[in-house]
This record gives sequence, structure tokens and C-alpha cells, in this order.
Amino acid sequence: MKTISNKYMAEMTMKEMVNVNGGEKKEYLSLSWSGTDNELVYAAEALCNGVKILANGCIWIYNQFQD
Repeated sequence: MKTISNKYMAEMTMKEMVNVNGGEKKEYLSLSWSGTDNELVYAAEALCNGVKILANGCIWIYNQFQD
């Protein structure tokens, strides 16, 4: 199989991809971990990241309807 090179293709960041279709798509939230040994802080971070994962799912659904 021959590889076709396209010099007009460029790698884009998430912020650039969001604006491809007129900027209507929402950007995903990023998860964060502090690497703490404190169980209470870890539990709070896990809860916060769980909410962010749910929000990212909603954002994904929203983005599917934006063209």
C-alpha cells in the first residue's frame, strides 16, 4: 500500500479543532490529580473528576448536534 502525503494537512490542537465548524462546539473539561496522600483530598478530587467526566459526556452529546 502506498502512503499518500498531503502537504496541506496540519496537526491541530483541541482549541483549533473546536473552531473548525464555526466555533459552535464546546471544549472538553480536563481532569486533574494532585498526587496527594491525604484520603479526604483524594476523595474530593475523585468526586470532582467524576462530575467532569459526566460533564464531558454531556458536552460530547451536545457537540454531536453542532455542525
